[in-house]
Order: sequence, then structure tokens, then C-alpha cells
Amino acid sequence: MAYDTFLYQAALLVLGAALFYTGLCFKKLAAVAGKSEKIWLLPAAGAVLLAAAAGIHALAVFSLMPQLGAAIGGLSADEIIMNPEKLEEAKIIIESLKSGLVAMKALSFTLFFAAAGLLAAAAAVYMRWISE
Repeated sequence: MAYDTFLYQAALLVLGAALFYTGLCFKKLAAVAGKSEKIWLLPAAGAVLLAAAAGIHALAVFSLMPQLGAAIGGLSADEIIMNPEKLEEAKIIIESLKSGLVAMKALSFTLFFAAAGLLAAAAAVYMRWISE
């Protein structure tokens, strides 16, 4: 597997840890401002979403991608090329793997976006509190 996949996974986990730490900072700042300390839950939830995104992305890359490569590689076998039924079956398998891969990566990126939205919401609430 390429190093960029590991780098992406590590970056997601480090970003999740930073998001959780940001939540703890918001909790302490909210206490100083005399506001509800529950604001830290938004970035903490974002950290959980990033961990889920990393898990889903890892499953897609380390499970579905090799299966897809093997299925595509199997197309070169004479028994599949010469047999229209097996060729159609192989095409269906490849298409279902591609669909699953796209769906899992889309879910991963959606979770990433939601985590960013939670952090932005927490920051907006805190900025409103301190500007009053």
C-alpha cells in the first residue's frame, strides 16, 4: 500500500486528537467566560467523527481496493475472457466493488466535513459569547 494512505490515516487521527484538545480548551474558556461548559462536546463529537472517517477510509483502502485489483486482474484469465457468462459475472463483481468503494469514501469525506462543521459551530458560539 502506498505511503500516502498511511499518511492520510495518521493525519486524520492527529487532526482528531487536536480537535478533541480544542474541545477541552473551549470547556476551560467557557468556564472563564461564565458560560455553559458543554460547548466542548461539539469539537469532541467532531473528533469521534474523524476517528470514524479514518476507520471507514481504512476499510475501503485496505479491504475493497485489493479486492478490486484482484477482480480486475482476474479479467485477463482465458477462462473468463472466452466465457461470456463468467465475463458478465466478473463485470458485476467489479461494478459492485467500485460502488462500495465510492460509497465508503463518500461517507468518510462526509464525516470529515461534518467534523469541520461542528468545530466551526463551536467557534461561532464561543465568539458570540465573548463579543457580548
